[in-house]
Order: sequence, then C-alpha cells, then structure tokens
Amino acid sequence: TREHVSSTKTLSLQRQMFRSLVCQAIYPFITTYSPLAVTMLFPVVGIQFDWIPILCPPMCVSHPLF
Repeated sequence: TREHVSSTKTLSLQRQMFRSLVCQAIYPFITTYSPLAVTMLFPVVGIQFDWIPILCPPMCVSHPLF
C-alpha cells in the first residue's frame, strides 16, 4: 500500500482554508441570521427590548462589508 504523505506547507494551507471557511459560515449567522431571528421571534414571544431596533440594522449591514 502506498501512504499519502502531505508536506507541512500543504497541511498548513489546508488548516488555513478550513479556518477561513468556518469563519465564512459563522460570520453571516452572527451578523445577519441571528439579529433577524431575534427581531422576528421576540415580538411573537412578547419580549421587548429598546436596544434591538438600534443594534440589528448595523449588524445586518456589516455582513457584506466583511
């Protein structure tokens, strides 16, 4: 059998790309989907906070910037 041996540079690049993909998956969830879920769910449940309408638009707008 032939073993697959990757160089340290290849492994380093793969780890860096994996971290990048994880960040690309997590960041939209935090900046777009979570504020949207909060703004849709809280009125249904009956919870009201004054800071939600102030905080959510800047978070949703910041997603395309990054």
